[in-house]
Amino acid sequence: MNPYVVQSYLLVLVTAACGPHIEGDHGEDPMQPDVAAGGCDEGSCPLSCGDRSCAGALGIGRCIDDECSPTPMECVIESSPERTCKEVCEGVGAGVVCAANGCEGATAFGYPGTEFEALSICGESTPEVRAAVEHIEGSCDTPLLFSGEGSFSLYQCCCDHPDY
Repeated sequence: MNPYVVQSYLLVLVTAACGPHIEGDHGEDPMQPDVAAGGCDEGSCPLSCGDRSCAGALGIGRCIDDECSPTPMECVIESSPERTCKEVCEGVGAGVVCAANGCEGATAFGYPGTEFEALSICGESTPEVRAAVEHIEGSCDTPLLFSGEGSFSLYQCCCDHPDY
């Protein structure tokens, strides 16, 4: 099989796995208080807006004025066609835009290690992963560097969906 096809297939699988929903070992969202169990009152959980969770990858995302804040989306590797966070977010879907410095002050998150290692942890919100990723500030048009100084093997960009 063509190596590019394998990498593209792997990217699709990882992208699906790196969505904004975060679950613990037993299916619960470790970052979200359980409304039904009395963890908070309906609508008062900072990580949810009504019945939808706002917590995304790396545990980033909150409900602010009944709208979910921006969250890291997509796992971008070197073979991905996107080269900036603007392109990454626009590729997620209609209305999705890059939120410069909108995810805890970061525009993107750089994952260290090999591409395989980074893909295996992309989107997790454990303290170890949160400590390992690099918060990258700056413009949505800044190129994602995959080689050389200041480069990473994988990135997640901070994206916002105005209708979410």
